[in-house]
Amino acid sequence: MAYDEGLAERIRGILADRPDVSEKKMFGGIAFMVRGHMSVGIVKDDLMVRVGPDMHEHLIRQSHARPMDFTGKPMKGFLYVDSAGLEADADLERWVGHGLQYALSLPAKASSRGRRPPIKALPKKQRHAMRGRPKTIDEYVAALSPDKRAALQRLRKIIRAAAPKAEECISYGLAAFRQNGMLVGFGAAAKHCAFYLMSSSTIAAHKDELRGYDTSKGTIRFSPDKPLPAALVRKLVKARIAENGG
Repeated sequence: MAYDEGLAERIRGILADRPDVSEKKMFGGIAFMVRGHMSVGIVKDDLMVRVGPDMHEHLIRQSHARPMDFTGKPMKGFLYVDSAGLEADADLERWVGHGLQYALSLPAKASSRGRRPPIKALPKKQRHAMRGRPKTIDEYVAALSPDKRAALQRLRKIIRAAAPKAEECISYGLAAFRQNGMLVGFGAAAKHCAFYLMSSSTIAAHKDELRGYDTSKGTIRFSPDKPLPAALVRKLVKARIAENGG
């Protein structure tokens, strides 16, 4: 089961300074473990938060939260937060904080001691940049290899032309654009670049045009030497603008 990789990158940015974080495939998505305990995770487009039984009834009443019923039966102490409630960085950080707080209240598992943050898949130069927390997209792309930098600068230029009202930002380590909420983003991993649409519905609506591309929930991966066609990027950005309300 695929999950929103753009959301995963934002969570990695929030947790990047912690030496006790690891990642684990769980519930068909991905979970972020703190001292060996699940704190938050992603299932499809939803954030999964382990808040514990004491805070469950209070937090489940907040906007965009609902019971976690992955098995068909609500799981006490766990909840889902839908993507509309995660567009603002402050909201995502608050929900991740709830999961982190509960995980830290539990005794550390012996096997978790000494683990490093889950950024080892990134190029070495970018790992150092993440620890320094780039504040602008210019700083983000400057840390990349020349081929990835060129590919993402090209993508950035196309996005800016298609969305002239959008604001560039760094959202917890992810190069992104905002317009009525998070719009799109991009990034680089060890072996590919990624265009984050932050919307599984946009991916689904353009599945025919994206046939042949490596896609998952809200994400299109591509090789730096095979960039996405400009016309396709423009069409996808326009679709996201419309989805966000113009």
